[in-house]
Amino acid sequence: KYLYRHVKPEIASSWYEIGVQLFDVKDEKVLETIKKNNPGDTEKCAAEMLQLWCDRQPNASWNQLIQAFRNAKLGNFASKIEKSLSKGRYKLGLGQ
Repeated sequence: KYLYRHVKPEIASSWYEIGVQLFDVKDEKVLETIKKNNPGDTEKCAAEMLQLWCDRQPNASWNQLIQAFRNAKLGNFASKIEKSLSKGRYKLGLGQ
């Protein structure tokens, strides 16, 4: 729930770039479909991208997500998540 409640709004404007980092190149068509199905609604796009990534990656981790944030030039947000994790606020599993 944390992922959707707190992360989604922060990454909405960069959801596509993050998706490119998280998915294989062959999956870029999936990102285009998400974009097409939700024109102008970046938060919905971000939510669908995150859900799809979690569904396809049984070993999804915060570390992967944090690296994708950094690669998408969201380093400050990545550091904020790391700080919360280090204080034990959230477990590393995305489902937590």
